[in-house]
Parts: sequence; structure tokens; C-alpha cells
Amino acid sequence: MKASSTIKKVIAISGLFLVTIVAFQCRKSDRDLETKNAAPIDNATAVSIFNNVFRTVHALAWENSLLNGPQDSIQSNSIDNCIDSTIIGYDTVRFPNTVVLDYGTTASSCADNYSVSGQLKTIFSDQYSTKGSVVTVTFSNYIVDDITVSGTMTIKNKGYNSDSNYVFGIAVVDAKLEHDTINISWKCSRKFEWVSGDDTDLITDDEF
Repeated sequence: MKASSTIKKVIAISGLFLVTIVAFQCRKSDRDLETKNAAPIDNATAVSIFNNVFRTVHALAWENSLLNGPQDSIQSNSIDNCIDSTIIGYDTVRFPNTVVLDYGTTASSCADNYSVSGQLKTIFSDQYSTKGSVVTVTFSNYIVDDITVSGTMTIKNKGYNSDSNYVFGIAVVDAKLEHDTINISWKCSRKFEWVSGDDTDLITDDEF
């Protein structure tokens, strides 16, 4: 009887131990899955935000005669209505030229259905259309949809490729996206090829 009782206890304990292992493995698997899913979501968030920054700077530069020489002066379609003011360092063609895009301290709804406050600070090393020119972008209290953005972004004009399309080298370093439980560190090195729209004054037909 004692032997049978002992065997039953061992079986019960073994069963409990097995359940504990299975439960632990399930919890660990759930956490791994959450981490695995979080990475592409975080990356997509960062890509979306910095793509919008590129489009904003591109629109500003391409339509401004001071920043881009051969083009017209600033057109109405180059400045999103959510930007409070644009401050250009020099009113003559001088470089480097610092340009500040100020969205104000209260979040404003922008054309692409996102809200922005704070400032984009840009430094143009040369005219935007000039091969080798670099635009350096930094952020001051810059908040997109409640996400605080920091870091440094550079946009380098690499000139025309073999298809006669402009190519821009995009680099982002030391980027952080922060809000409540969001804490994303991010960097990238990419190339944008301007495949359509560079022969018009419209920004809306530009495709990369």
C-alpha cells in the first residue's frame, strides 16, 4: 500500500511538473511572438514617419527658388497647411542655408491625416537640385500622432542614374520614437529614386 501510494504521488508530481513546463513554454512562446510581431510594426511606424519628413523637405526645397535655383518660388502645394511658418535663413542664394518648418505647439492635422507639432530644422549645404548637396534634418519638440521624434536625418542628392532619374541617399541615425510604452530606437540607410514628376512644378505628381 505504501509503495502504491508513493508511486501515485510521484505520478501526480510528475504530471504537475509537466503542466508547469507546458504552461511556461506557452507563456514564453507568447512573449516571443509578441516580440516577433512588434519588430515589423515598430519598423513600419518609423518608416512612415521619416518618409513623411522626406516628402515635406522635398516639397519645400523643390518649389523654392532660393533652395533649388531653376524652379519657381514657393507654390501653394509645396507647404502643407498644418505648417504655421517657414523661416529661411537667407533671402538670397547663400549656403549653407538653415530653414525651420514650425508646426506650432498645438498638434495640427496635416494633409496625410496625421497630426504634427514642433519643428523640423533643416540645413541645406547647397541647392537641392545640385549633385552632392546634403540636407541635414533635426527635430525640436517634434511630435507625430503623440509620438515624440528625435534623431538626425540626411538627404543627399546623388545625381542622375542610368535611367536619367534623380537618386537621393537617405540616412537616419540615433532616431528615437517615444510615447507611453513605445520606445523605438531606429536607423536606416536607403536610396530613393525619383521616377516621375520631376519635369513639372507640381509636388502631388512626384513618385519615388
